[in-house]
Amino acid sequence: MTIVLTTGYDVLDFVGETTAFRKKQLMCMAPVEIEHEIEKWGETHVGKPGVDLQLFEPGKPGDYYFCKKDLFEKTYEETECGSGLYRKAALTNAVQVPEGKTFYVQSLEAKDDTQMQLAVHPHWIAVGVENEVWVIGNDVIQKDFEAVS
Repeated sequence: MTIVLTTGYDVLDFVGETTAFRKKQLMCMAPVEIEHEIEKWGETHVGKPGVDLQLFEPGKPGDYYFCKKDLFEKTYEETECGSGLYRKAALTNAVQVPEGKTFYVQSLEAKDDTQMQLAVHPHWIAVGVENEVWVIGNDVIQKDFEAVS
């Protein structure tokens, strides 16, 4: 059976309870100036001027991903006024995909509703502040996130 997850409610119904995580990673931000596509996490993402921002690690501007501008404003904070470095202030809730289960996840940044991320063990499925969902690799959870009790 194929299970498609499009909201955080789907995650609770089909995968289980989530754990809260705080992102440790610092990010830089730049506005999207020209509409363009990138391949990221198994999907084609479209960045649109005035709607999306490009987020990237300091020193790695070519390895970026898109974030909706309004979502960024709700979930990130500048680490020090004028520093240009941001940390995700909002907690990310995530649950690890159980062994033997397969899910398809539709993220906000996907080009269209036919593109989905494959989630299998040991991937994690994250739920954001607006009930949006996306897949995070176990290596990324281990490197960039810390559990919050």
